[in-house]
Amino acid sequence: MTDGRSGGLALILGTAALVVVMALHPTGQQMATAGSGFAALALLNVLVHSLAILALPVLFFGALAWTRIAQTRLSTVALVLYGFALVVGMGAALMSGFVAPDALRQLARATTPQSQELWRALARYSGVLNQAFARVLVVGAAAAIVCWSVSIKGWLRWYGIVSSAAAIVLAGSGMLRLDVHGFGAVMILQGIWFVVVGMRMRVA
Repeated sequence: MTDGRSGGLALILGTAALVVVMALHPTGQQMATAGSGFAALALLNVLVHSLAILALPVLFFGALAWTRIAQTRLSTVALVLYGFALVVGMGAALMSGFVAPDALRQLARATTPQSQELWRALARYSGVLNQAFARVLVVGAAAAIVCWSVSIKGWLRWYGIVSSAAAIVLAGSGMLRLDVHGFGAVMILQGIWFVVVGMRMRVA
């Protein structure tokens, strides 16, 4: 299998993994009100975010293969932007998948009002950090797609530019809250671009 074909497969599989993550991702409200079902929900949360973290290097491999095929200066800029965005995305996955559930677990075990308030504050703060990391991930990935799209012909070029510009404005300004639904919508929009590029790499 050539680097182009394997890179295309990586883009498709990595995108599919993120779609599965967003489909199974528990919401913050579900985690906070799970009661006796918290352990099972927390385990699911860890598993889906572990899958998300595993998908990141797969996506980067696909992006690297596409950059080598494109061979333009902007595609190199795009790869740098995307690599940076994926590193920040790992931070978002760690906060949402591991830090926040542990804070909620400690909150449930707290026995004094002071400790309860502490862990409640830490749980909220982890959510704030998660939103910040997710915003940088979305904007960085969108900027990378814009740079890559410039060298593409046909409808995918304009799809990448227009959809990514919208994501940069909405997510960068804070108009779009990057919760499960908002972030999931962005992942689908960007995922379409990555899957189509991956399919083109597979048949090239």
